[in-house]
Amino acid sequence: MAKKIIFIVAVLLLSSSAFAQEKDAYEAKLKEYFEVSGSNAAFEKSIIGMLDMIKQQYPQVKDEYWNAAKEEMIHTSMSDLAKMLVPVYKKHLSVTDLDAIIKFYKSPAGKKIALATPDIMAESMQVGQQWGAQVAQKVQAKLKQQSN
Repeated sequence: MAKKIIFIVAVLLLSSSAFAQEKDAYEAKLKEYFEVSGSNAAFEKSIIGMLDMIKQQYPQVKDEYWNAAKEEMIHTSMSDLAKMLVPVYKKHLSVTDLDAIIKFYKSPAGKKIALATPDIMAESMQVGQQWGAQVAQKVQAKLKQQSN
């Protein structure tokens, strides 16, 4: 009986160890994808923007604090975010998929889209706002017609 218990415990320990290694490998691959795709840079800009807004609310706090906070937030937040996103990405993309995507982002075309994506997104948001305003005007005009 004791041999069976030891065997079961050993199997469970090995299984959990293998699962942890697999998760760590996937997380490392996901972090590489974030780096080559430019996602890290976009996340960093978001963090910096958020901290800059908070900084305006606390003008008495010295710049040294904010600089240290930015460095800490960027490092820990990115690491924490990657860990939290593993199940989401793993649900939709295999390691093989990530390898292929990373290979693309390392190509000249992939590097170009990674560099251009932040600007494309910023410009697209402006266009999207204009488009949304046009759609809202059309909807309001139709509602006004129906109410007459």
